[in-house]
Amino acid sequence: MKTGTRAMAVTYLIKFNVVPDQRSRFLALLQDVLDAMRSEPMFHEAVLHCDPASDCRFMLYETWEDHDDVLQVQLQRPYRQAWHEALPALLRCIAASISGFGTTSGITTEPRSAKVRNWCRAGVRGRSRPGYS
Repeated sequence: MKTGTRAMAVTYLIKFNVVPDQRSRFLALLQDVLDAMRSEPMFHEAVLHCDPASDCRFMLYETWEDHDDVLQVQLQRPYRQAWHEALPALLRCIAASISGFGTTSGITTEPRSAKVRNWCRAGVRGRSRPGYS
């Protein structure tokens, strides 16, 4: 990156198709990751949506300050280890769709938040970090 320029925030869209009897475990492990992410300085927000047609399909939006930091630092954080190790047993298909976008428009944001949109009784809700709303 050139001096005096600022990296554009990046938003990832990750789709999950969860094994039905692993749904509770999926949500518990993901909530642990979302709670830990909240204190990361490069983190902007995360929102989990549940498909109203299937309570085992989820879409996670994650917004971070810098793509390289996500790849080189964030994905290596120890708090993600249990989550990453469990994914093969939790998901119907490991080839989850992951898309990265630059700064988004049309998505309601809540700075420094990790929350679950409970559209289909997801049973887990994130909380905004104190001092942010």
